[in-house]
Amino acid sequence: NNKMNLRASATQTLARPSLREYAPFTFYDFLFQSNVKGNPNLKRALIQNYDLRYEWFTNPGEIFSVSAFYKIFDNAIEETILPTSSEYDRTFTNAQGKAYNYGIELEARKNLGFLADFLSYLSVNANLSLIKSEITVQQVAKKDTRPMWGQSPYSINLGLYYFNPEIGTSFNLAYNTYGKRIIQVADVAAYSFANPHIYEMPRNMVDISLSQKLFEFVNLKLSVKNLLNDELVWEQNGKQVATNLYGTNYNLS
Repeated sequence: NNKMNLRASATQTLARPSLREYAPFTFYDFLFQSNVKGNPNLKRALIQNYDLRYEWFTNPGEIFSVSAFYKIFDNAIEETILPTSSEYDRTFTNAQGKAYNYGIELEARKNLGFLADFLSYLSVNANLSLIKSEITVQQVAKKDTRPMWGQSPYSINLGLYYFNPEIGTSFNLAYNTYGKRIIQVADVAAYSFANPHIYEMPRNMVDISLSQKLFEFVNLKLSVKNLLNDELVWEQNGKQVATNLYGTNYNLS
C-alpha cells in the first residue's frame, strides 16, 4: 500500500575467479609475508539467493525495515593453505559441497522533528546485520569446516545527519563496527588446537563530514575519516599476532 512494501525474490547469480585467484603463477604478498599461488583449475561459483523484506515508510525520507536472506553457494571460491617443505603457500580452491550464508537485517531512518521543531533538520539512521555462514574446504591433510573467509557474524552502522537547506549547512556523523572475521586462513593439520585461523578483531570507526554553502557555486567541506584511530588487531587462538594503526585522515576542499 502507500505506506508499506513486502518484497520477495529468488535469484541465481555467479562469481567468477579473479585474475589473482586464477592465474597459474606465484607472487609474494609482503603484507602477509607468504607466497600466493593462483589456481587455474578453479570453477565459477553459482549462488542461489532467497530474500524477504518488509518496509514501512512512516513519513517521506523515513523507513523501518526488516529483511531475511539465505544464500547457497556451489563451488564457492575460498582462500586455503598449501603447505610446502620449507614454508606454506596461500592459494584458492573451490569449497567441498555447498556453502551457506544466511541472516537478518534491521534498518531504521527517522527524522527527529517529532521531538521538537528545532530538530526537524536532524535525522538518525541505524542498520544491524546478523549473519551466519558455513563452508567446508579441503586442505591437503584435513577438511576445514568454518565460517566463510572474510565474513563477519554481525555489522552495525549508526548515523546522525543534519541538513538545513535555508543556510546550506549539512553535517554527517557515522559510526561502524563489525564482528571478528577470518583474515588469514591457517593449515588446520599443523596446529594442536581446534581453530588456528587468524581473525581480524572488531574495531570502532567514526567518520565526520561538514559542508557549508558559501556562494551559489562554492561549497566548503571538511571531512574526517577514522576519527578514533582505533587499533586494528589480529588474533590467533586468543593471542595477539599483529596490530596496525591506519591514522586519521583530514580533508578540506
